[in-house]
Amino acid sequence: MSIVLNTGIVLLCQAMTSLLAIALDGLGLPDATNVIVFVLGVLVTTILTNGLSYSLMASLTSILSYNFFLI
Repeated sequence: MSIVLNTGIVLLCQAMTSLLAIALDGLGLPDATNVIVFVLGVLVTTILTNGLSYSLMASLTSILSYNFFLI
């Protein structure tokens, strides 16, 4: 798989998990639910992409998204 495709998968998965976490936060669910959503997004990204660097990128963007949107 190409670099562009893998990076697109990372960004798409993180955008979807961010939107889902924001929606769940609006429902008043506990913060642990949002953390699990972001961990699930990293897991899906790891399965769909090739290489450790994309998993690390997904993890970093999850941390940044959680801190920016939900804290």
